[in-house]
Amino acid sequence: MPCITIPYMKRNHSLLLLLLPLLFVVTHGLRLSALPIFNDEAIYIRWALLIHEDIGNLFVSAQDGKSPLFMWLNALTVDRFDDIVLSGRILSVVAGGLTAGLMFYIGRRIYSPVCGYLSALVYLSLPFFTLHNRMALVDTLGTFFAVALVALLAGATTWNRFSPVRFLGLGLVMGMGFLTKTPFIILFLLLPVSALLAGKIREKSVWLNMMLAGLIALACMAPYLLHEPSQQVAGTGKMLHNADVLKPLIALLKLDSPVLAENMKQFAEYLWVYITPPILFLLLIGVLRAVGRRDRFGIFCLVWWLVPCAAFLVLGREVYSRYFLFSIPPLVFLAMEPLHTFYADLQIRGRKENQTQAIVAGLVLLALIPAWKFDYQWIVAPESTPMAKKDRWQYLESQYSGYGIRSAIKQMNAGRQGRPLWLFVSRTWGMPGDALYLYMKDLPDTHVVEAWWAHTMPIFPDNVQGMNINRSKYQLKVQRTLLWEELKGADVYFAARNEFFPPEIVLQRNPNLVLAGSYHPLDSQPSFNLFKKNDAIKVFMTPRDPKVVAPTVSAP
Repeated sequence: MPCITIPYMKRNHSLLLLLLPLLFVVTHGLRLSALPIFNDEAIYIRWALLIHEDIGNLFVSAQDGKSPLFMWLNALTVDRFDDIVLSGRILSVVAGGLTAGLMFYIGRRIYSPVCGYLSALVYLSLPFFTLHNRMALVDTLGTFFAVALVALLAGATTWNRFSPVRFLGLGLVMGMGFLTKTPFIILFLLLPVSALLAGKIREKSVWLNMMLAGLIALACMAPYLLHEPSQQVAGTGKMLHNADVLKPLIALLKLDSPVLAENMKQFAEYLWVYITPPILFLLLIGVLRAVGRRDRFGIFCLVWWLVPCAAFLVLGREVYSRYFLFSIPPLVFLAMEPLHTFYADLQIRGRKENQTQAIVAGLVLLALIPAWKFDYQWIVAPESTPMAKKDRWQYLESQYSGYGIRSAIKQMNAGRQGRPLWLFVSRTWGMPGDALYLYMKDLPDTHVVEAWWAHTMPIFPDNVQGMNINRSKYQLKVQRTLLWEELKGADVYFAARNEFFPPEIVLQRNPNLVLAGSYHPLDSQPSFNLFKKNDAIKVFMTPRDPKVVAPTVSAP
């Protein structure tokens, strides 16, 4: 579709270009630490810290089948903020801002300046993006590379000639996207789709250029693909985090998928809550127009949206809203195309410029009110935000939520009176151990140790001199011996998830511990517990049963 030049945009683009950065600052930058650190954020930032400390840990994320680019970037920022979670969240904020710029470019290049402005405006407003662009997760960076891929293809979708230079850039973007999030490989399909829709699929030069892009992408991906991690989480692979693909496909063919219906139900909720009903209405019009008019870019957007979403819905054992993030930008273009066309029609029919501006501005304002209401609540009071049920559970109400981390640290430090502090945590990934480590690692005379033996014996047996400990659960080959003598005169604590270490079991096996505190997310159920060591009670490990240890107790 040719670019339509609209006089209003020429005269007022400076004002609008100021409005978009202002909206970006408000929706992406204000109160960035209002939400406590989330489980996956704690893991990713912990990996970034390991990379920051030792370049030999570049591929530490590969042990869980996760690609490392976000952690590499976070390693550059991890020591630059007082609140360490901001070191990762700022990367998502920057990626979100760059993506907004690309949304403007694509909308303007494909349709008109009006569509460019509206696309950037809606991107910066929709809850689907503001929810995730304020968190230290890989998905926002992956979305940036997805939109960058389409931005480079934008010339091809307007029937310009393919060029090796463009495909050099495409190869780099494809490789970086995969190194951010491995399911990004699904979007490699957009290259032949673009060539097909541009009517160039049979041209030899097109296939040569796509091969060039693929080879460059493969060169970027190769170090990660060739790396063999020293330890590997069971059931994960380097191409897909959970690599079981065959069983869901067979179940789908048999019309017996155990998860498809539930996944689709949750996906529908994500669209309703995070795209909002007014934008969904515009989206429906845009989809019908794209199909009815055989709009090439509209059909391209449908492929960009539907193929990744279908893959997650069919193959995912369970789906979270962030999984779909990099396939949501095309919905913005589809929803804004009717408004752009309506604006152009008003101009062509000779309606007064002021009236045209007022009509379109009013429509946009009405359409975005629900989105801005959600954004306001997410920024000011995350706990009252009407999120999708699964996201609310995940970020606010479950054991994966970070509520209670700061309270536990404050409690441990309150009565120290200058004594050393030793905190032992379980080897559970994320909450609470990784989050506590990140916030306590720089406190004076404070030590955080991952107690691998906590499940099978008393945590602090007094008839052994000490225990072998690892540098971290991600570095099992790095060991040293911790002698109990080092704990003398210190406050000693143990923290672990309530799910795996309920107080009644922990206290039964460890009479030398007392429950110092239980910490709750918003659902009022304990997320994790904090226990303090009582030096007046001695617990001795007995070898009766290696699976269930019956400690003996002596008191002075």
